[in-house]
Amino acid sequence: MENVLFVDMGHGAFTPGKRSPWLNPEKGIFYEYLFNREVGENLMMELDGIPSLSCTMTVNTTQTGDVLKRRVDFANQIVKEYPNRRYLFLSIHANAYSSAGSGWT
Repeated sequence: MENVLFVDMGHGAFTPGKRSPWLNPEKGIFYEYLFNREVGENLMMELDGIPSLSCTMTVNTTQTGDVLKRRVDFANQIVKEYPNRRYLFLSIHANAYSSAGSGWT
């Protein structure tokens, strides 16, 4: 039985408001999508070559707005179309914020 990992990047590249609202002179603006994508791509490189596992990203770089429902619908459709596979849907998410946080979210 094939094992399939879907790595979800949380937001599309152009989702409004998914960035820090301030500019850090040393680091620039923190964009959630870019961070999530880098983590996801690194994860997929680490898992590449495992014979019983195929990895796929689920967020298109041009998506905008709240695409959560589309991602959930996509996952449900894939499972329905290919029921003889084992699936893991992993969503990577980071939150941008304007100042030092006070804990985890």
